[in-house]
Amino acid sequence: MQPKHEEGALFSTWESRQEKYPVLNDFPWKPALFGFFPVAGIASHHLLTGSMIDRFFSDLKNLRPVATFLIISPLHWDLDEQEAVSTFGTWATSPGAVENNIELSRRIIEGLRSRPNDSAFLYEHGVAVFMPFIKRYFPEARVSVLAVPGEPPVNMSRVLQIAGAVLPELEAKDIFLLVSSDFAHHGDTQTSRKKDEISRGFLENPDSNSWIFAGCDNRPGMFVYGSLADAIPGAKSCILSNSNSYSISGEGETDITSYFFTFLGSVSE
Repeated sequence: MQPKHEEGALFSTWESRQEKYPVLNDFPWKPALFGFFPVAGIASHHLLTGSMIDRFFSDLKNLRPVATFLIISPLHWDLDEQEAVSTFGTWATSPGAVENNIELSRRIIEGLRSRPNDSAFLYEHGVAVFMPFIKRYFPEARVSVLAVPGEPPVNMSRVLQIAGAVLPELEAKDIFLLVSSDFAHHGDTQTSRKKDEISRGFLENPDSNSWIFAGCDNRPGMFVYGSLADAIPGAKSCILSNSNSYSISGEGETDITSYFFTFLGSVSE
């Protein structure tokens, strides 16, 4: 049985299980512009990219404070039949648990007329992978999470409801939207490159019309990301990195997953 902590379960993470990720000393990375204020970002949930996830949070810490991370993840294992599921649980790391923003989670759950389900997050790496990095760079930050069916076909009416529940919360300046997503699954090098170029078109100029071009496992998250871009005057999307599993590991040349890391925000005058 999953142990309890506060109002929900206490979930394990790769760090609490004493797992490791490969340390990469050289990977493509383009830092955000000086004065850039990110309000959202996209990051891979594969631990293979652990060094890149670490850089993502390190750069974010240098750009702004964050009190709460609102994470939208794919629902990988179909452990809930809802189109959006959340939890009041927390996540274990070596320095201590990453706490849940219960008030925010409750508002989103009520706005979606859904119900929390701890079981859906027992093995959800799309959320848990980030928690040790959040604790490292933002030790006081809390989280609120949503897991959604991310592959086509997309239930557009539910996606609009998700955006309607999430976007008003992002008006708070201390909340950061983190879209957990991987791209271009199961192709060879040439196929993955072609898919990434299409995804890049959206990521360079995100909006609520072009989100469908993001070839990834979290289409609802991309709609929220694009809709948020619509709402930001002078919004800019910064692609920090684009790599793939074959480039990093040298394995799986015909079964490649690609990765984008981005920030969305504005540049101060």
